[in-house]
Amino acid sequence: MKQPNSKKGIAPIPVKQLKITPRISVSHLLDGMRDTGVLGAGRMGIAADVLHEMFSDPSYTNFLTIAGPIVPAGFRLVIGDMIDRGFLDAIVTTGANLTHDVVEAMGNRHYQGTFNVDDRRLINQ
Repeated sequence: MKQPNSKKGIAPIPVKQLKITPRISVSHLLDGMRDTGVLGAGRMGIAADVLHEMFSDPSYTNFLTIAGPIVPAGFRLVIGDMIDRGFLDAIVTTGANLTHDVVEAMGNRHYQGTFNVDDRRLINQ
């Protein structure tokens, strides 16, 4: 339903309140977040709609661009699953992510850390 224009020419759309129930599905949660229309929740719901459209329409060419350490952040298997399931046509990333993937592929691990530890203390461990 179209809302009447305000004095400034912006159509006021009321925020729809999100209701979470004990057995809410992820799909219904994302729909509710989108329907709030505001802040992170609204953007998350819209992003879910965009992803659904991208992955549902075979005529789309899907690129994944990665800026940052996605493998050390714990998303190596997610990226692998997206490739295996045919969701991606191309990946654009830095060489560092390839290096991080090789580290994991060789059986090594990445570890959680903090910036608050003195390097001199770490080198002795």
